[in-house]
Amino acid sequence: MPSNINDFDKNLSIFAQVKVPDDHSNMVKKVAMQALSGVVNKTPVDTGRARSNWMTAVNAVPSDTIELSANLSREQAAAESINRGVSVIDEAKPFSSISIANNLPYIGVLEYGGSTQAPEGMVRTTLAEIEAAFK
Repeated sequence: MPSNINDFDKNLSIFAQVKVPDDHSNMVKKVAMQALSGVVNKTPVDTGRARSNWMTAVNAVPSDTIELSANLSREQAAAESINRGVSVIDEAKPFSSISIANNLPYIGVLEYGGSTQAPEGMVRTTLAEIEAAFK
């Protein structure tokens, strides 16, 4: 417990400079990982292209795509996207924004019922699950 106002001010400054950024960063990273895992694992798989094209960026919106040299299994496609995303998310600094995007031209069709594997979509269901976890 601080013994005077100077100690209190010092403790408050340390809290604001260390604890708040760390807590914020950890929460953002946790939610980003939940979002990435959710959308990736809910993405339907035929060749693995859609599932492997989830891109993650810090303080930017991903704009690229990945071309596959061969068809991927569900697990391989998920691992590609998640492994790339984890390395990006881990590097995020406090108060950064993390974006997850899939830039394939047909991802919107898949999101809005274009696949019997994911008729409710990937993004909408993942966001609903994350939102419910915070209620």
